[in-house]
Amino acid sequence: MMRRVYWLICVVCFACASDKDGDQNTVDYRKPVNHELHSLGIEQHLKDLTMPFDSQKWQKKEGDVYPFRPEIYREVLYSQELRALSKPEVLRLLGPETRSENNHYYYTIDQVKAFGFWSMNLRSLVVKFDEHQQVEWIKLYE
Repeated sequence: MMRRVYWLICVVCFACASDKDGDQNTVDYRKPVNHELHSLGIEQHLKDLTMPFDSQKWQKKEGDVYPFRPEIYREVLYSQELRALSKPEVLRLLGPETRSENNHYYYTIDQVKAFGFWSMNLRSLVVKFDEHQQVEWIKLYE
């Protein structure tokens, strides 16, 4: 029993240890999303929390981190203009996806890693295209 408690304490300590090198992979860039405000039509509040969409900033990658996506993803998630574009146009704007399957295209927004390699919390934007290569929906995956 004592070994299990000791093992559990060690795991928790390693998982919560701060990164001494200042590695940006463990920084949580997220801001809370108030879906209730959006559903009520109060979009100005959301605009105040985001920066305008910029394709170059969206695609910018520093190591394993996309530094601007946590600030920009709402512009993509709620964009009516993006929903009206065809698949090639959307892929040109958003750049290479993190992964794709069955017309679902996943774009990593941010992630928190433990031990420097194990993903503890991953947040992605998912764009689904229909059979006519039009955007069917865009959702946030947490």
